[in-house]
Amino acid sequence: MTKSSNFFGQPIYGQLIKSLDRAKIVEFSRKHGGERYVKSFDGYTHLLTMLYAVIQRFDSLREIETSMTAEVRKLHHIGIDTVPRRSTLSDANARRS
Repeated sequence: MTKSSNFFGQPIYGQLIKSLDRAKIVEFSRKHGGERYVKSFDGYTHLLTMLYAVIQRFDSLREIETSMTAEVRKLHHIGIDTVPRRSTLSDANARRS
């Protein structure tokens, strides 16, 4: 019996991440000025963070930061090296449409 290549049994967040192309997202963000004055919190990481917040139904930046801090060991596997702070999230949300 062969293994299925479908997304059966994987969380929704994992399925979304697999369908994203980091290079294209960062290129698109650069093209529209979203990467200006950015050191480490690029457009792809911002997108992953906001998708996580939407799926978890968070209402505040504090909830996002607290939850991601609790899951810090799992973040490295999806491509997020450090937990974004509230001020970083706030600045990124204001800068990127």
